[in-house]
Amino acid sequence: MLRFRCTGQEHFEVTIFQDNGTVILKPEQDWSGRETLKFYASDGSTEISDKVTITVLPVNDPPGSIEIIEPGNGIVIYEGKTLDFEGSCTDPDLPYGESLTFNWFSNISGKLGDGETLSAVLLTPGLHRISVEVSDTKGESVNTTINISVTPITKPYINETTPEQPADDEKDITAIITMSLVIIILIIIFITLLFFLTRKDKSQVDEDKTKQKPKLTHEDLLEIERLDFKQKRQYFCPDCGQSMEYISQAKSYYCKYCNIYEKY
Repeated sequence: MLRFRCTGQEHFEVTIFQDNGTVILKPEQDWSGRETLKFYASDGSTEISDKVTITVLPVNDPPGSIEIIEPGNGIVIYEGKTLDFEGSCTDPDLPYGESLTFNWFSNISGKLGDGETLSAVLLTPGLHRISVEVSDTKGESVNTTINISVTPITKPYINETTPEQPADDEKDITAIITMSLVIIILIIIFITLLFFLTRKDKSQVDEDKTKQKPKLTHEDLLEIERLDFKQKRQYFCPDCGQSMEYISQAKSYYCKYCNIYEKY
């Protein structure tokens, strides 16, 4: 009775039925390529062998499970905020040289980019349906979608006919200049008023002095000179000999010791 065996089966599972020599070959899952197998037959005393080369043609498997890792489905952001996108997909053919292509789309903004990841993507306001399509080299593809809501930021209404408003720094400088001019004008007005009031007061005082000062006749002047001369002279009391005090109202001299008046 013949006995059969096989060697070289790196990527094959070989089953040999010894009763009739039937061989069943089962290649490794998702493997493709060429492999040479060597078969032996023996009757117990003599053994012969032969080789056979087997080619396994590749059969493409479509991409499998797909997922958008970032951002999350249903998030709400404000206009102007950027987002990062990251996707993931499996494929049975990846260990055997297969490669995948990622393409990102928005129903509002159109194509966003390609690659497993996208950085700093800016979306316009609205409800975006974001989809990523993953394709292999054979054209097989899968896709998935998420929803992202972008809320617009309300901007103040600006009438096109009105001039552009100055910046805050320009407003501050204008306010400082205006305040400085107002202060200078007030100081000038104050100094002017003070000058006129001072002149008016001086004129009034001079006028009052002129009004209060009586006009003196020649006789009055002589009398004043005579009185001044008398005031400068010193008189003594004829009774006690003490110095007497001149009293201008009485036009006489008074002795406080004797309590008498004397005219000279």
